[in-house]
Amino acid sequence: MDSTKFYTKKEKSPFSSMININVNPLAEKPSLSSKVKSFVNANTDAVFMFVTLTILFSGVLIFANQYSSTQKFARGLYVDQNLTRFLDGKITLNDIEILQKLGDSKGYMQDWKYYQKRKSE
Repeated sequence: MDSTKFYTKKEKSPFSSMININVNPLAEKPSLSSKVKSFVNANTDAVFMFVTLTILFSGVLIFANQYSSTQKFARGLYVDQNLTRFLDGKITLNDIEILQKLGDSKGYMQDWKYYQKRKSE
């Protein structure tokens, strides 16, 4: 086998079996769905891990949001109960200190407004 020899079309190069270039301009291009299927088949573990982590992360976000809403509602209820007791005249000196702390905290007043909106629902 001589690597410096040039082969004509009639002669077959020993390398022709190694290099098989088949270019067909009329061939169908693979669709996006077939590309996705082949990617998923080739990377099953990675796709499974990605889907699992996405589901877990979204669950954490949903739980955190629900927990935050519950906390806001509970603090708003606490403020509302103390204000009701204060307006009814059934409040102690300790309760006045608590109300002063609540009045100094904008967060508690926002929670009270949140509670007022949600309690009617």
